[in-house]
Amino acid sequence: MDLTARRNERLEEEQQLLNSSDMLTVMESEYENLWGSQQKIQQISTDVIRMYRTPKGKSQPYYVNPKKVKALMLSLQDNGMLQPLVVRELHDDEEYEYEVIVGNTRFAAASNLDWNSVPCIVQDMTDAQAYDKVCQSNIHRHYDTLAPSELANLYQGYLEHRGDSDETTKFIADRFNTSTRSIYRYVGLLKLPQTLIQAVDEGMLPFGKYERVYGVFTKEQQEVIGEWLQYYHKKLTRQRINALEEMKAADFIFSMDNINELEDEINRRLSETPEEGSEEEIAESEAQRPSRLYATLRSIHSDVFGGLTDSELEEYIIRLVDANI
Repeated sequence: MDLTARRNERLEEEQQLLNSSDMLTVMESEYENLWGSQQKIQQISTDVIRMYRTPKGKSQPYYVNPKKVKALMLSLQDNGMLQPLVVRELHDDEEYEYEVIVGNTRFAAASNLDWNSVPCIVQDMTDAQAYDKVCQSNIHRHYDTLAPSELANLYQGYLEHRGDSDETTKFIADRFNTSTRSIYRYVGLLKLPQTLIQAVDEGMLPFGKYERVYGVFTKEQQEVIGEWLQYYHKKLTRQRINALEEMKAADFIFSMDNINELEDEINRRLSETPEEGSEEEIAESEAQRPSRLYATLRSIHSDVFGGLTDSELEEYIIRLVDANI
């Protein structure tokens, strides 16, 4: 028997083992050892399961990476699915009976392999509980690598499910170890046109500058600026924002038809602006401002701030502002 035929035979045996009641019993036992309580695991047809969607039809906040799906497909072929999916039953969907809450990437990989069924734990939960579980299940893997718009959509999802209130923002802040002010700043990002949101994600519009653009320019002007950034692959530096504001004050016509003229006018104004140093030097100077401020606070109020690090002082100031504004 050649190696390919033997491999196919072994994979078929593993799939049969996965589908067997003995294998499910082993998985239930391992699940109990891991989580402290036994859960009933059942094989459910992939035809009646869908990936997670919010009540408004949005996908899960975490991007399902095709590369990870492909790598997981190889693992499933070699080892089978050793960890069950967590799904919830759908009561108002005409096409599907279950929805994946934990294990969307594994489900995508199994579907691509044309598996007929997958091991699942069925749990009953509300929309808000389902969203929270989806967010929490992979937070340790994804949170630090989320793009600003992904983080904004994650926070917005909580506000939609739990209600936009001080209680909700405090819940989110505690959940993700951030401040309520930071939550609203990220959610505010979603008010921008899609081209500018993309520019923030790609670093062309620094996150710290988007509020200035949103506050100064109209929606139509923001859309033109976004198209200009994408077309010329520019970074919206402080000097370029200053130039755009001057152009608005001079009644420059922001139009999709004159993107080239907008680029020319910005370059002309920048060439007439006194040199302020390189972007790197300016960025380094701006980055040092908070540290200089914290050093001043420590020298004036050493009894209160003397023992705090810069990050501790920053959090102290943010919480103080949140409590009083």
